[in-house]
Amino acid sequence: MINNRFQFTRSKELLSKRKEHVSLIRSRSYRLFQGGATGIQVASEYANDLEDFLKEVYKANLDELPEEDRNLLKKQSALIAIGGSGRGELVPYSDTDLLFLFHGKARLIFSEFASQVVRDYWDAGIQLGHSVRSLSETMSMAKGEIQVSSSLVESRLLSGSKNLFSKFQKQFKKQILVKRKRWFIEECISARKEERIQFGETGCELEPDVKKSYGGLRDLHLIRWLSMACYGEHDIASLRLKGGISKEEAEKLLAASDFLLKIRIDLHFKADRAQDLLTRDEQLRICTDRGIEASEGQRPVERFMQKYFKHTRAIRDFTERFINLNNSHPIMVRTFGYLASHRAERIYLVSQNQIDVVPRFRKKVCGSLDGILHFFLTASLYRNNPSPRMIEAIKEASVKFDDSISKDSQKCFLMILNNTGQISQILRLMNQCGILELVIPQFKHAQCLLQFNQYHSYTVDEHSFKVIEAAEELEHDEGPLGIAARKIKQKDILYLALLLHDIGKGYKESHSEVGRRIAEDVADRLSLTDHQKDILVFLVHKHLRMDYLARTRDISDPQLLLEFSQEVGSPETLNMLYVLTASDIMGVGPGTWTEWKSELITELYDRTKLILTGKAYKSQEEKLIAKIRKEVISTFVPVGDDREVETIEKWVDKNLKILPRHYISSTTPERIASDLQIIENLKSGDLIIEVEYNSDSEGIDVRIITHEDLYSGMFHKITGLLTAKNLEVYSAQINTSINGVAIDIYRVIDRDFSGETPDHRLLEIKDSIEDLLLNPADVTTLIVSNQRFNTKTTPGPVSNLPTRVTIDNHSSDQFTVIDVFAYDRPGLLYTIARAIYKQGLSVVIAKIATHFDQVVDVFYTVDMDGNKIDDGHQLKTIRDELQNKIDQFEKEGYQAFVSKRNS
Repeated sequence: MINNRFQFTRSKELLSKRKEHVSLIRSRSYRLFQGGATGIQVASEYANDLEDFLKEVYKANLDELPEEDRNLLKKQSALIAIGGSGRGELVPYSDTDLLFLFHGKARLIFSEFASQVVRDYWDAGIQLGHSVRSLSETMSMAKGEIQVSSSLVESRLLSGSKNLFSKFQKQFKKQILVKRKRWFIEECISARKEERIQFGETGCELEPDVKKSYGGLRDLHLIRWLSMACYGEHDIASLRLKGGISKEEAEKLLAASDFLLKIRIDLHFKADRAQDLLTRDEQLRICTDRGIEASEGQRPVERFMQKYFKHTRAIRDFTERFINLNNSHPIMVRTFGYLASHRAERIYLVSQNQIDVVPRFRKKVCGSLDGILHFFLTASLYRNNPSPRMIEAIKEASVKFDDSISKDSQKCFLMILNNTGQISQILRLMNQCGILELVIPQFKHAQCLLQFNQYHSYTVDEHSFKVIEAAEELEHDEGPLGIAARKIKQKDILYLALLLHDIGKGYKESHSEVGRRIAEDVADRLSLTDHQKDILVFLVHKHLRMDYLARTRDISDPQLLLEFSQEVGSPETLNMLYVLTASDIMGVGPGTWTEWKSELITELYDRTKLILTGKAYKSQEEKLIAKIRKEVISTFVPVGDDREVETIEKWVDKNLKILPRHYISSTTPERIASDLQIIENLKSGDLIIEVEYNSDSEGIDVRIITHEDLYSGMFHKITGLLTAKNLEVYSAQINTSINGVAIDIYRVIDRDFSGETPDHRLLEIKDSIEDLLLNPADVTTLIVSNQRFNTKTTPGPVSNLPTRVTIDNHSSDQFTVIDVFAYDRPGLLYTIARAIYKQGLSVVIAKIATHFDQVVDVFYTVDMDGNKIDDGHQLKTIRDELQNKIDQFEKEGYQAFVSKRNS
């Protein structure tokens, strides 16, 4: 039962005074922060001030007890700071971790007493993480839950029995850190690994969690926990004295700790609550607050985040090495591992899961770049990781080498790039040890380099390794990509191109142009043949080409295919570019490689391969049309039609000749036959609308078939309505048949639903389109009435790429191609489509693709007579008018833009 003597009533004045006290503590910390104090200074001062307050409230509660109870609690209970509180490092809104410890007869009294103290702390505005336990309960929990035992590593007595606290410390050390040392170490590592998977496993995510992402503050905590188990010390300075860390490593970790702590403190103060996620908006704000300036080729935020990632990389690399060096297995396991190993080339010790060097040969191996690269090559061939001791030895040796490279080193490095399955792992280790930048000095620039946009998820170096991983996985793919990957003979050139493809980023000039020059230099440095050099330079320089054409151009156009095949030059190079393109997209981040992108790029690959393998594209296309014709006729059965088969065939042929090539090449015979049946029975004023969920693309296909009397301006009307319905259009195809019949196909993504779109939503979309086209109404008014988005809450662009409109009259003989580069936001596509219509143009094909922070909206257009626009003055007028409309839209937003039109 709860004794009422512990239900103390607090006056409003006292509660207000305590809240004000906590607020003043935070205000003092903020002044320290603003005054330029280090992160560690602010965190320590805040912890000290808060600790004094905790003691004061604890003592005030203790003084209110009867003397007998007070004396009992002084002897048999204690208030202990644990976790961050125990370290004496607290940020303003983080949890204050406390252990209310007792033993003996104090259980009932102390439990009730602690409840009141906790209430007082919460009432004062302190976020607690606390527990009330006896000494035996604490030890029992610590033996079974790593979160409990790790929090107890760093503990300090705030108030109460020194004798009880001493017992607690001795029992924890004996029962956990000594008797259960192996369990403690392995559970700490395992728990941290699970946390990293949740919050960022690479440490190079572009919106990292300062505390929990790989290389964050939590890894510094992990080092302290493991140090306590292995060395009996938990702080960096003491660890250095025990020989567990070098002076240089200690300095790096302390600098990284202070840098991250200050950012975390900044985030907390800005949010006025616990906030550890370093979002893009916060990155920009901190750069402005700190007055960071741009450098040539890098924005302020990119410079700031490169520094951030260099600090987290230092923590990440040391943590990994520290774990490997100190997570040693028991003597019997190590002995068995040694006995089960065998020698290779006399100097290497190869065991089941790692490769080492016989100790007396270690100095010789690490004495030259040749020896180290040969060691990495051997590790690659045996598919084993280098031992932690060798990684440490190589890291220490790497700083002594100059930038010269021998023939043997060149050969070893290229052989490493030929051994798929281990390439990404070996290159990561080489980068970690400082060896990769000795082989390719230009790669140092890419380390921890931020790509500040909404498209990429990783830094340039991490993205490069992710791309190589993706390419290695494609070796086992059963589809066309896997077949192409396995056909590639010069894998070393492919993987070198994968490593270098983004190395030109971070400079003022286009990264493809800078990359081309770097690729030329690297080819010379590695003594590649002229032929190999040409392929490498092409792949790096044109690594975006295939994706760009597939997303933004009509890839059924013979002229485009011929020009692209001439650029590529050979089936081997095409296979390389195909694998590079897919891997590059896969390595951008989760979910970037979609079925739709795969289909587009594979179609371009297949069509180009026909030409490069010596098969005449035109004849192949004719064969394809003949095959489609045959299948369409066999499927085409007009309802109630008693005409002869020959008459039906002539009618189908006539339509197939008139229908656009891009429609025929991208539509199944069954679908073509179905469309022709609809056209056959279509009457003036008829409107056929089909809205279906496409499980392959995980989107919605909208198909509209109608006569030209309903067709005028339909493209911009439909795109506007779809946008208002929160549907994102990513492609549109407008196909004109005989007698002014049009088949419009829109592919959209429904942002309101994850997974399959329900039937009621599909019906809603269909009814809205029908209402728009059949009932005369002001389009913008109808769009606004359907609108469910708010552009005022739409985030602005995070990069500084300019919006621009370009006219391409070269890519197609039939169409004028308009490319629009602008920031994606609701209403943009409608704005562009309406402006194109107002210029007297008709859109035949539209492709919408994301490129970094911008969308690239591509429109294949003709005039109202169906002709390509050749007049230079008209082309300039079109471009200028579109640019003006987009600039106005960007400046004023969708609502204001539409309001002006309505007025």
